[in-house]
Amino acid sequence: MADAINAEKKPFHWRGLTSLVVTLAFLVLATTGVILYVSPQGRVANWTGWNVWGLSKEEWAAAHTTAALLFLVASGFHIYFNWNTLVCYVVRRRRLNLKREMIGAAAVVAAVFVGTVVGIPPLSGIADLNDRIKAHWEGRSEQAPYPHAEASTLADFSEKTGIPLATLVERLARAGITVDDPASQTLEGLARARGLTPNELFATISPERESGAEGHGIGTGRLTIQELCEQRGIDPARALEVLREEGYSADAAMTLKSLAEQKGVTPWEIRELIIKRAQ
Repeated sequence: MADAINAEKKPFHWRGLTSLVVTLAFLVLATTGVILYVSPQGRVANWTGWNVWGLSKEEWAAAHTTAALLFLVASGFHIYFNWNTLVCYVVRRRRLNLKREMIGAAAVVAAVFVGTVVGIPPLSGIADLNDRIKAHWEGRSEQAPYPHAEASTLADFSEKTGIPLATLVERLARAGITVDDPASQTLEGLARARGLTPNELFATISPERESGAEGHGIGTGRLTIQELCEQRGIDPARALEVLREEGYSADAAMTLKSLAEQKGVTPWEIRELIIKRAQ
């Protein structure tokens, strides 16, 4: 009975709480960091509905940010509760302790920081690997007609792609998707309402994309400069001249996707450049 009473009166251990929070926050931070490291570019993730364990890239990024904040706050309290121990560990008998170790630790941290910023191997390989992973995702994923198309309203999407708004609304209606206000409803919102990704919704409103008949979506990337010029009545020589003026290495047989990869843009942007400057 006395043991039970004493157990009830046992004070809450704040130091233990902070230590556990720091540890768990670190685990969450490490997990979210790894997932974000191997994730595709935001425009690819949003367009294709990329997710891990049901969470989108934006949700993982939000979790990473809050975990980092929690880790910092908890670390501050952890230092506060263990201040005397920390000071005794560093300073002993009014003299610095572990001098060589502190210099070594500072040197390691500085070397990693400077090496990463300057791009010294093997540290530069970490960023290079991240770039290759993102390029892999982009190469195997269907691309949006323009960056962050999923955030566009249906009206804006119609204007930027050249597909008549009435045609878009009609195609959505045939798929059982009702559009109440094309000026405010976004592709992403319409897709989520039907449990689709923006890319899948795009397949509904632009079914010609597989053949490249309208030059949208994946069809855009597969088009060669010659094919685009034939579709739009553009002189191929003028199109090549425009591309070379913009710093591209191009010939008429090259696809828009291969051109886009030269400067990290989308095939749609190459298409628009040729049409606006060469037509």
